[in-house]
Amino acid sequence: RIADGFVHHVRQTKQKAKDYAQEAVFKDWQKAAKNVSKAAEVLHLFIDDSIDLQLPFATVRQQALSLLTKRDLESVCLFLNEQRRSVDEAMWQYCDEKESLRKGLLRELFLCLRFEGCDGTQHLAAALAKTQNELNGQDAQL
Repeated sequence: RIADGFVHHVRQTKQKAKDYAQEAVFKDWQKAAKNVSKAAEVLHLFIDDSIDLQLPFATVRQQALSLLTKRDLESVCLFLNEQRRSVDEAMWQYCDEKESLRKGLLRELFLCLRFEGCDGTQHLAAALAKTQNELNGQDAQL
């Protein structure tokens, strides 16, 4: 039952991450399309004759990032290159944001499991047992 619960929660988390990722990628694409005019202002900084050529790049960069955040600027760059943030990247972002689920429920269920390997899975069982020991060691240090 514990293994079934663990598998259920992992699958549920994976599906939620996928749904989140698809929505996030779509919203990112829409936002990038809306930010193209702001990106034009950023590009204008490179041809603006009123900016002193001796001005440090860091200062110009700071001006650019005051017009558009770094993440938004990256999204516009991807948009202009007809690319998108990957769904995989957004799925990992979702998992990173759900630290309490990872460190709470899933970790506790994982630590309750006992793995036994057969001929082809001995190494996997050993790796999983090692991971459990390492996680238990981390918990003891906290």
